[in-house]
Order: sequence, then structure tokens, then C-alpha cells
Amino acid sequence: MGTAAHPGRRRIWHGENGCMKIALLSDIHANLEAFEAVMRRIGEANVDRVVSLGDVVGYGPDPDACVDRIGTIADIRLCGNHDQAALAETDPADFNEDARNAILWTRRVIAGQTAEKLKSYAMLCVEEAWMAVHATPEAPARWEYLMTGADIRRNLEIIPAPVCFVGHSHYPGIFERTKTGEILEHRTTEIRLAEGSRYLINVGSVGQPRDGDPRSAFGLLDTDAGVFRLLRTEYPILPVQQRMAAAGLPPNLIDRLAMGF
Repeated sequence: MGTAAHPGRRRIWHGENGCMKIALLSDIHANLEAFEAVMRRIGEANVDRVVSLGDVVGYGPDPDACVDRIGTIADIRLCGNHDQAALAETDPADFNEDARNAILWTRRVIAGQTAEKLKSYAMLCVEEAWMAVHATPEAPARWEYLMTGADIRRNLEIIPAPVCFVGHSHYPGIFERTKTGEILEHRTTEIRLAEGSRYLINVGSVGQPRDGDPRSAFGLLDTDAGVFRLLRTEYPILPVQQRMAAAGLPPNLIDRLAMGF
């Protein structure tokens, strides 16, 4: 028996929290202008929930403001490797030189209340119809990247929910494991989720995209329609670059914002 909105099709994605629109953000990286542009789009979309997939800080010039604002709009806030490193819980030597210098700067400037908020971030969220983690569902705290087809297949085979949302790489992407076990990469910005499939979806980066498109990226899941959309929005890059330069953040981090990689 179908629903009134979609006759003949069961609502397979809504789970225990009912039908809703969920915004999924990742890798804000202390880029306030990018974050504000995405928040405006989220407001226009009338979403029911906002999920932050981590790395609210690092790289950018506004860690306190971004942590404060994500705390007001996101009811799920996950931890990323830069969030953890900002608390001095990981050795910054694990980062490349630019990222390490940005983390050391972030440690110096964040307020005490910002650090307390970062400490409260969870490692993953698992619900009936979807789950979310910053890096990989296989090993959330190892901060690994989904680099190969084998990585993607292995993680698709172990996720407990139909859809797993990730960030971390700053590259948006949609991967599906069909009912027959076939692994598909969908080069699209919108997909209707199929019953019986498993999906691994990278929602891209709000504050430092690396796929050649400098616009902020974020995701929107409509659990009623069973549709995921990857959205992009422009933001004023120059003011961010100017504040980064004034703060003495690495030039490479400043320049890459305008190039999107």
C-alpha cells in the first residue's frame, strides 16, 4: 500500500523520526561567509533537521563564530579530525605543514567555551534509515579516506543503515551497492534512493571545496520522497581571504579557496 504523496511506493527511508527534510553539512573549516551562505539556503529549504558531519574548525579564520552557530542550528554535531586536533588530543605532526600551522593557530585563538563545545561532538550517528560519520563508518576515529574502489565496497558492506553520509575528503560523491552486490558511482547531483540498496554519500565541503568548484557544497535528504540532492552555493570569498591573511594563516590555504582545490 502506497502513501498519499507517492501511490504504490512504501516510505522506506523515513525511519523512526517520520518524514522530514534533513540538511547535511561537513567541513565548514571556520569559513564564516561560506557557512552563512549555506545557512541561508537551508532556511529557504525549510528543513526539519541539520546534521554537521565535522571539521567545523581548522584552516579558516572564524572558529569561535562557526562553532557557536553550528550549535544553534544543528541538532546532531559530529567530530572531525580538525575538531579533535584543535583540542590537542591528536598530534598535529599528523597533518601537512599548512594544516598543522592552521591547527596550532586555532588552538591559540579559540575561546574556552568553544573548546568545551568541540569536546561534546559525537563520533558517529546511527538512525534507522541513515547514519553519518566524518571519515569512514569502518573506523570513525582513524580518520581514513575512502580512496579506492575496495575502500568503498568494504564500507558499503558493513553499514547498518541504508544510507551513510560522510565528509572528510572535501570531494562530493554518491556510491551505491545494489541488491545484487554491484557497486555504482553516480555522477549526478540528485538521486532517488532504491529500496534494497546501500549508499555511501559524501556531501562535500562547506568551507574548503576541493573538487574544482569553489562554491560551498552541502546535502539535502528528503526522507518522504526518498531523494538526496547535492547543492552548491556561492559566497564572498575575498573577505575570508583577507581575514586569513590578517591572521597570518598559510598563503596556500588562502589561495585555494578561490580555485576550489
